[in-house]
Amino acid sequence: MDSCEGIEKLLSLLKDMPHLALVITLRGEERPAQVRWTRPFLAPLKLLTLEDACHTFFDIAEDIHDSNEVDRLLSFTDNMPLAIDLMAHLVDYEGVLSRWEVLWPEIKSGAINPTVWITSSPDAQDLLNLLAIPPDGILELELLQSKLPIENLLGWKATLLRASLATIDVRGRLKKRGT
Repeated sequence: MDSCEGIEKLLSLLKDMPHLALVITLRGEERPAQVRWTRPFLAPLKLLTLEDACHTFFDIAEDIHDSNEVDRLLSFTDNMPLAIDLMAHLVDYEGVLSRWEVLWPEIKSGAINPTVWITSSPDAQDLLNLLAIPPDGILELELLQSKLPIENLLGWKATLLRASLATIDVRGRLKKRGT
């Protein structure tokens, strides 16, 4: 069962619960099936202005980056809030701009998924591979005490969570999604 199908099945179970209201955010405009959505539908988020995109970026990544590089990075986001958030969290890693410039045409055309770019970092891939090993996952404290040779371990943890490549279960254990 793919993740979309699983989410739709979960939502279909939740819809019949009395006194439960859900607010769902989506990356696209296609709503999950099997649920009758209230109307009117809220309009999709608007793209940010360039000025607001810059403010958002610097609120997340801090004002320590070369403005020319930031302008080039933001040009790839089409001023979409989610894309700006992802870029701002990844900008501290070496080679972000050069890798994005190479992958962007393929991402824009739909040929590859943006998560491929995230996992093209050896540190992100190492952490993701590590998370697949223990069936119970790993506590953040265990990660920190492990002394893994991964720079900015908690940053990559956050990136994997944001990209839905990892998840934290009800016991607070970090796991590779799908394990």
